[in-house]
Amino acid sequence: LDYWEQSYGSLFGVWLCILALLYRRIVPNSQDSPLPSFPLPSLSILIPLYNDEQYVLDCLESILQQSFTNFEIIIVDDGSTDSSGRLADWYSYQDERVHSYHHLSNQGSLIARKTAVQYATKDYCIFVDADDYLPTPTTLENLMRLTITNEDIIQFSIMSIGNATKQERRNMLKWFKPFRRKLYGAPSILNHCFSKSHYCWNLCGKLFRTKVCKMGFSHVKEVYSVMAEDAYAFFLIAFHANSYRGITTHPFYAYRYGTGISNGNEMDLGRYSLHTTGECMMVRMIEEFLRDNDSQDIYFLTLQTLKRRVIDGAKNRRKQLKKADQEEDLKIFRQCLSDLE
Repeated sequence: LDYWEQSYGSLFGVWLCILALLYRRIVPNSQDSPLPSFPLPSLSILIPLYNDEQYVLDCLESILQQSFTNFEIIIVDDGSTDSSGRLADWYSYQDERVHSYHHLSNQGSLIARKTAVQYATKDYCIFVDADDYLPTPTTLENLMRLTITNEDIIQFSIMSIGNATKQERRNMLKWFKPFRRKLYGAPSILNHCFSKSHYCWNLCGKLFRTKVCKMGFSHVKEVYSVMAEDAYAFFLIAFHANSYRGITTHPFYAYRYGTGISNGNEMDLGRYSLHTTGECMMVRMIEEFLRDNDSQDIYFLTLQTLKRRVIDGAKNRRKQLKKADQEEDLKIFRQCLSDLE
């Protein structure tokens, strides 16, 4: 009996060794044999710039220090009155990957981004605001590896920096949270964003296929807009997209809370008017675009849900106003309702 036990034990040990060798051939250890790599696509980094001399250096340095180098930076100075434009020009003289363009007057972030998209030449593009930055030197390398699945739109995680309370930070990260699914076809991509609110319409925090982005921005109207312009632009981009993927990753983008449109929490009559009229104008332009492209029937429910979201948002903002502003804000609200009929 001892003989047979020893024999079977030896055979069992041999089989274990064979299986271990086969496993190492099929699933190699990264230290012994690196996983096969694929050539990463190129990237256009699009930066609208307006009076951000305080932050733009941090933004550009965070990009230029990346381990991934196959990119171009397109900066559009939107009529800055500080030294922002000159700083952009200096970087363009120092690094051939940096390209600086100037608007003679301030035209708004929507048109600044449209100009940047027109000059983009790489495979993919991302929008980076001049007061934000990339968190680590390997951010772009890790981000571009996500393109292996070949989607038109890839949404990734961001981080919040700046003067935000814990509740504000939680709300912001919840808003920017990617929808961890793959979506196919423009109706599904738009429905999950604008109707079901499964993910946000902001342009930052997303990687776009450049040719799709160009098609979308080719329909952007030449209007001054600094409110709800992301919703308008993203709708047009997504209309031309075939696929979306949301991935919960380590943060690939540092969003500075408390600057730009996120600056200030108190709702006064001026901010109420800016928010409400801007969102109403955005919906009207989307509706006109769908009518011009004979797509009103396909996106009817999406558009109606978007209108309801705008109206509900205007109602909620009214509650934050002082009583002294009630009469004037009611006029703005009624005009919004009239515009959305």
